[in-house]
Amino acid sequence: MNASKSTIVRSSFSLAMCGVFAMFAISCASSDDKGGTGGTGGGGTSGGLLAGFTVDDGGYVTAGAWHGWAWPATETPNKGTTMTPTPSAITDLATGQPGTGFGAVTAGSPLCVSGTVAMDPNYGGVALLGFGLGQDKTPANAPLNTWTVTGTGVSWSITNTGASPLRIQIQGTAGYPSAAWCSVLTGSSGQIKFTDFNSQCWPGGAGVNYDGTVPLNQIMVEVPGLNTATQPFNFCLLGMVPY
Repeated sequence: MNASKSTIVRSSFSLAMCGVFAMFAISCASSDDKGGTGGTGGGGTSGGLLAGFTVDDGGYVTAGAWHGWAWPATETPNKGTTMTPTPSAITDLATGQPGTGFGAVTAGSPLCVSGTVAMDPNYGGVALLGFGLGQDKTPANAPLNTWTVTGTGVSWSITNTGASPLRIQIQGTAGYPSAAWCSVLTGSSGQIKFTDFNSQCWPGGAGVNYDGTVPLNQIMVEVPGLNTATQPFNFCLLGMVPY
């Protein structure tokens, strides 16, 4: 499997971590672990997966015009967040080298993660599941090429057995603060317009909406951490595709 990652929100990482992640072209944004706008509507499924979303052995995703290796990840340095499967290491993600990730996933399966996000006073815990939008299957360290946005938005489908809060983030190569936008998820499926993603997608956030033109290179689902308690999670991604 190949992987590359970025992150979202202060409920993901403290603001002090942003400079560290910037060295790896990894983004973080600020949040109070509060909700935002969710998606509505949704698409059909095929064999349990969202129509147009396929998973090959090892977790390589094809989702309409998108394609890239999927990866699970936690905050770095780890503050106590646990995750199954074993998350990819930050060194792997930064260099594009293969991580452990979804190596055991077989073709046609959903991408599932579970564990507990660590409590941190600065909202420094996070769990992430994402994939590249323009990454070839080979070689092992294929670059995360960008995707020029077409269409209206993102269709998504998730089974959230753990009932944790979830968000989707879209991201360009510049990362935070200039190229990372998120949206809070409600329900089990829906559609989110690209222009409804916001750089601060929580109530009280003073962010700006995505303009629909900045090329994107990654998309991810996030479990934001809390500052007063741990946050268990258990969810399976059945698909995220452009529509």
